[in-house]
Amino acid sequence: AANAIERALAKNFSLEVQRFEPEIARAGVTQELGRFDPTFDISYRRAEDSISNVFSETTTVGPDGELRTTRRQTPADSFARTDTWSAGISGVTPIGTTYDFGFRNDFSAGSSDRLEESGSEFAFSLNQPLLRGFGPDANLASLRVARNNVLVSEWQLRQRVIDVITQVVFTYNDLHAAQESLEVAMKSRGLARQLLKDNMQRAEIGVMAPNGSGQRILTRGGYAEGPTWARNGRAGMVTRDGSQSELWDR
Repeated sequence: AANAIERALAKNFSLEVQRFEPEIARAGVTQELGRFDPTFDISYRRAEDSISNVFSETTTVGPDGELRTTRRQTPADSFARTDTWSAGISGVTPIGTTYDFGFRNDFSAGSSDRLEESGSEFAFSLNQPLLRGFGPDANLASLRVARNNVLVSEWQLRQRVIDVITQVVFTYNDLHAAQESLEVAMKSRGLARQLLKDNMQRAEIGVMAPNGSGQRILTRGGYAEGPTWARNGRAGMVTRDGSQSELWDR
């Protein structure tokens, strides 16, 4: 039975699927805990404008009163570049407080005036709700649900293991009972065949009545097998010393 239970637990596919449920529930707990992990972000951005040529257009009135348009191209080589990078840490606490720490730096350069500019700023914000979303009871509710789901999934796995073991035990007992019944039936068949063979031999030598009855009869000289029916139709018995005596007619 122990070997059968061990094989059933190792080869049961529904049990294999059920084993994943606690792992999934634990992943849900990790996900809920991740809500309180701080977020660190960093970014960099560059903006650049360049001018290579300047086109201009001038409209004048000629001596004849006609409008004349003059287009000019002035070579130019100027650019303006701005580099911005920022970094910050933000998150939420179990009591509902949200925080944000940030730093930003801007650097600008241009070729027209050959000037460079740089500026930095540091920002800090803190927000604490006082009504909705305040305290650990509200912010840790989903975490408590996830942890309870872990317990539920573990007990469901235990229940599934118990069901599989119970089913294997019932099946094993039914198989054992069927084997015992088969063995008893085979022994009964063997005894019935032996009894039939013995009765046929007795009937052939005339020590058993045609109806299959026979009994031991005590006599003064010992015992006799009888009553038996002789071929002449008269009842008789055979004593131990081999003598025969007729008792009555059929």
